[in-house]
Amino acid sequence: MLVIPALANLPVKKTPRDICYPPDHPRYEKIKDYVKTYTTLAECLRSGGKTVERTS
Repeated sequence: MLVIPALANLPVKKTPRDICYPPDHPRYEKIKDYVKTYTTLAECLRSGGKTVERTS
């Protein structure tokens, strides 16, 4: 995973459908309806979240 310094401090967003969106995901900025945030993607996944295919 590419880590962009400006994104490093942003949280991972978990939506009501249990999808985890890390800051480098193309749809990250569009995610306004989320139930919780996490420091890392691994933390979000351990909480029962899942990832989705990335699309541009």
